Amino acid sequence: MGKPATTWGITARHMRQLYTATVVPRMLYAASCWYIPEGGRGFIKRAKRVHRVLARVQHRALCLVTGAFRTTARAELEVDMHIPPIKVALYRAVESSLNRIRGSPLYHKILQLRRSAPTKYQWYSPLQKLENNAMLRLPEGTLPIKEIC
Repeated sequence: MGKPATTWGITARHMRQLYTATVVPRMLYAASCWYIPEGGRGFIKRAKRVHRVLARVQHRALCLVTGAFRTTARAELEVDMHIPPIKVALYRAVESSLNRIRGSPLYHKILQLRRSAPTKYQWYSPLQKLENNAMLRLPEGTLPIKEIC
């Protein structure tokens, strides 16, 4: 991808659309399996590294889209192009995956299997970690906004 020009080539609007349609989905692919939003036991360093690497990719792509210098602040580019910060994008992807799984008719069977076969290990599946993090954020007895709609 080259820098967008004013008189020839692809426009900044189309470059942004290309970025959001191709690069972002590839960065966030299966994020609910490999990313735990709040870090968690043994995952804090990994979460920081994921944020750093993906933020670097996003900053470079936004510099290409806007034609900005690489020293331009990442936050300024995100605001200018209406792109959420990578932490927010990751969190949204993980939360939508969790809500999609919770809305599945098979979710109750997953819960039944989990209760009927207790494990002696302290390790949790990615789904359980996401559920624990989601429940920590919500007041008792409330549902996430996406589940209400």
